Amino acid sequence: MDPAQIAVLIPMFGIFALFVVPGIIGLIAIRLWFRSRDRLYQTIDAAIDKGAPPEVINQLVEMTRSKEDKEEKKPVIKHLSEGALFLAAGVALLLFFFNGGPTGTIVPGVFGTLFGLIKFGIAAVAAKRSNYQGE
Repeated sequence: MDPAQIAVLIPMFGIFALFVVPGIIGLIAIRLWFRSRDRLYQTIDAAIDKGAPPEVINQLVEMTRSKEDKEEKKPVIKHLSEGALFLAAGVALLLFFFNGGPTGTIVPGVFGTLFGLIKFGIAAVAAKRSNYQGE
């Protein structure tokens, strides 16, 4: 093979290894996860059809819930964490656009910063209304 042809193939294999292989692995993982969930739901259906006791069915249904579904997040903590995330991203975008970033709009930075401040305000109001005392 000619060295020029090999030089063209190197970036192609790099792109393939970077995007296609993880995509295929991700699709396989998603498919396996959905298959396991489907089997769990089939088990629940079979238990209901065979007349299993309600305690057993409740345990099976409880297995379908994730940790986030089981524990309720306090609205104050939720809004504070989202506000901190948006405020940090907005300030980072503002600094990027003001200090040598591409010239043009600063709207994403302003939007992120304002949205973060709004979320902090919502958290403050929620804390005041619920007499939030911390964890």
